Amino acid sequence: MPNDYYNIIDSISEGVVVLNDKGQITYANPRFCDLFEYTTTAVLKIKIEDLIPSEYSAHHKQHRVDFTKNPKLRSMSEGGVFSAMTKRGKELKVSIGLNAGKDQEGNKIIVATITDCTEKEKLHRTLETERKRAIQFLNLSKSLFLWLDKNGKVKMINPAGLELLEYEESEVVNKNWFQNFVEEDDADWLKGVFTTILEEKVQGVEFVQSNVICKSGVIKLIEWHNSTVHDEDGQPDGTISSGVDVSLRENCEKARTEAILLGIE
Repeated sequence: MPNDYYNIIDSISEGVVVLNDKGQITYANPRFCDLFEYTTTAVLKIKIEDLIPSEYSAHHKQHRVDFTKNPKLRSMSEGGVFSAMTKRGKELKVSIGLNAGKDQEGNKIIVATITDCTEKEKLHRTLETERKRAIQFLNLSKSLFLWLDKNGKVKMINPAGLELLEYEESEVVNKNWFQNFVEEDDADWLKGVFTTILEEKVQGVEFVQSNVICKSGVIKLIEWHNSTVHDEDGQPDGTISSGVDVSLRENCEKARTEAILLGIE
């Protein structure tokens, strides 16, 4: 590549490396050298496979050979995340964009762009651990937990909820809650409650009682605690509700009231 190109590449914040058709590094910009802990001189003495963990090295070499024979532009988002090793043996998680070309002498070269995803992957693993922990808690809970998307479809229901409704998970998830699990006469006002929660006007509807229809046709009264779920941009994306079956309590109260009235009569 002309020197002007190298000057431009030297100034960018991503790691850039140029390989010949043997996998030898012929150029690496400062960011690449910093990332992999090599000097600009030392990096020219290694092959790209020296940066790959030993268990993946042979596979990577074959992949590089195949790419050299049949080059195709590959963006970073297409390749996923890979493991790489610095000179001091530190493991990095990187995404790699690939392109092929020819140098000034007409020899085949590969140009790779490297982005360090190590911290991003750590955050992803932390979030995944927290997600699994939250699911564990939901699965152990005796309360019904229900997650609806912004269209009112069930995205998640915990085992206690399935037991209460007498359904299998496949019979509930992706079904519209208001069309399948509430009484027809209640559907409109419950949709109104749902919309109010989505608009984050939760006051007055944070706690709601409503009937649900079990698979057997039994009607149960559920006391709900509702809150809004947000997407990555912070926009309302659905609701999550915890519910407790208060049918027995209501029936006891009703029987008590009837007994009092009977006694008065």
